Amino acid sequence: MSRQRAESLLKQNDKEGCFVVRKSSTKGLYTLSLHTKVPQSHVKHYHIKQNARGEFYLSEKHCCETIPDLVNYHRHNSGGLACRLKVSPCDRPVPPTAGLSHGKQV
Repeated sequence: MSRQRAESLLKQNDKEGCFVVRKSSTKGLYTLSLHTKVPQSHVKHYHIKQNARGEFYLSEKHCCETIPDLVNYHRHNSGGLACRLKVSPCDRPVPPTAGLSHGKQV
């Protein structure tokens, strides 16, 4: 997803803390795009970096084994971000029929 597409998606959702993790325009890297409303509505972009041990971080003080662990950490702690991560536009509730068989009823 491009930077412009991420910004459009997050602004359309218009929720503080709405975010996406996307491939960066820099090959092999990822970017966290975050919608914030302080001081005004805009999208901030943070490069997800990796240290020598292979841990992921946005701030070297808060390193995580995986990107999902990093996202989970920042859902509970802003850790230097403009705000905590709250919801991804890709988060969708599981439909109520999930796991039910669609076979013939007896």
